[in-house]
Amino acid sequence: DGDRTGALAAACSNLNGWRRMARGTNSLIGGMLAISHGDGGIFLIADMLAGMRDGEPVPEECATALQPIAAADVNRCAQMAGEFALVSSFVDRTSGINAAKPWWSRAQDWLFFDERQSVAWRAEDFAAYCGDMAVARMLVDESARSAPLRPITQRLECVSSLAGCILADIAAPAYADYDARTLDFAAHLRLAATLLWLRDQPSGKLSERFDQRPQFLRSAKHASGMDEARGTLYVENFYSKREARFELPFAPAKAGATVAVTELTRRTNE
Repeated sequence: DGDRTGALAAACSNLNGWRRMARGTNSLIGGMLAISHGDGGIFLIADMLAGMRDGEPVPEECATALQPIAAADVNRCAQMAGEFALVSSFVDRTSGINAAKPWWSRAQDWLFFDERQSVAWRAEDFAAYCGDMAVARMLVDESARSAPLRPITQRLECVSSLAGCILADIAAPAYADYDARTLDFAAHLRLAATLLWLRDQPSGKLSERFDQRPQFLRSAKHASGMDEARGTLYVENFYSKREARFELPFAPAKAGATVAVTELTRRTNE
């Protein structure tokens, strides 16, 4: 209806909702869905900002949605606790089914699966992604892959529960991927917040202003920069199964440019 300011305020409120969901969910899958939708919201907001005139006020909802990254944004304890409970319930259910079988059918479990040891290994693995040390690591933009755990399958104790240690090691790489996606989302939020900061720094060459942005707008281990030919700011992603760069327009797309929001959103959802 021509209410550009109201539309931008609503888009920023929507992003803030996805950001809160990513913070608050106890589901790994729910957290990743919130991140995916949040990325789509960031694309839309950046495109709308690029079309605004210099000096045109930006709704307060955008500053709220793009406030500095806090510990809650990278604290994955609730997600890991939910995943631990989910895996434990599956193991308990399987053990209950096996307990009703004849002893000769349970011989394999006696030889290759120690339930208590399996729980301990899962707890050790999950603890690498939860707690004060994990949050401190994430706040300085470091994923668990920076200091990977020794694979459980390389330990002597694995002899007593071969099936349990293999199951623990199979899942471990996926949890590091969830770390990477969480850190990427934090980097994307910082990049979007940089667009707001640049609007408040109107003097000087844009590339110089970008290089002078404050520390809270930088992601320590994510490479970032400006592509003036494409009219975008970018940050490189940790998560290897998505596009190498996350790009946001700082100016309206020109003929021949590839910054179409619909295309970027489609790729993000994929």
